[in-house]
Amino acid sequence: MKRSCMKIGVSLVFIIAMLLAMTGCDNQVNSDSSPKVRTVEVVKTRFASYPETISYTGYVTSNQVLPHYFSRDGILEAVYVSVGDYVQAGDVIAVLEGEDAARDLRAAFNGYVLQRDFQKGDVVSVQMPVIFIAGENQWIQFGITDQDALRIKSYDSGRIKLEVGDTSYHGEWVEISNMPDQTTRTYRALVTPFTEDRLLLGSLVKVNIELETVRGIWLPILYLMNDGQDYVYVMDANERVVRKNVILNEVHGAKVRLEGLEANTFVIVGGAGSVREGQKVRAKEVSGE
Repeated sequence: MKRSCMKIGVSLVFIIAMLLAMTGCDNQVNSDSSPKVRTVEVVKTRFASYPETISYTGYVTSNQVLPHYFSRDGILEAVYVSVGDYVQAGDVIAVLEGEDAARDLRAAFNGYVLQRDFQKGDVVSVQMPVIFIAGENQWIQFGITDQDALRIKSYDSGRIKLEVGDTSYHGEWVEISNMPDQTTRTYRALVTPFTEDRLLLGSLVKVNIELETVRGIWLPILYLMNDGQDYVYVMDANERVVRKNVILNEVHGAKVRLEGLEANTFVIVGGAGSVREGQKVRAKEVSGE
């Protein structure tokens, strides 16, 4: 009987020792699995002033494009111009076989040959367009909204910047129509580029129009997130992640003016997709440009 009691006592001591050891291991695991403080990149918001920029895509056109055709039927004896050639008003650009006065086709105005559809020996009919000539003045045409049309008319022309491929030009207003297009409901706008270069008719042009300068909190658009609401994550005074909903306003290049943020706020811009609200973080400040 005594031996049995001794065995039971030893067993209880062993079990208690094992439980204590396991508890110690659990405490070690819990200690090791404590949340790590993530390092994130932040930018500090500051007030800044930028001109609001609105952008449209337009295309190169001419102040006038006119088809040139003969007043009688005939066979082309010669065509003296090619696409891209410069002509002056009165220049003979093609002739028909024959000796009558109607055999010569002359340029109606100074400009550039835009299109030529016939060659020597081709038969042409009366009033069939043979050559198209575009006027000397080149324009950029695009459509703008009614709200922008009203705002743009209030500003001077020196704020227009045109981008054609890798080349930039300044431009000035020619006109903004008073009636909208029946299909797009936009208003036709024409701008003339300040350049001696001949731009390819029909080529696309990015038109940037700078309006008034606006002061506020500006951030690059790429820093914003959206889940149905535009927002950013910021780091508060306790180094915790806080969500801030924002409202987008004017745009300048890649930056947008925001409502909902104050100056001297640390906005998380690097690692924002890997944090959650309330999480403790460590900040590494970077440039906001």
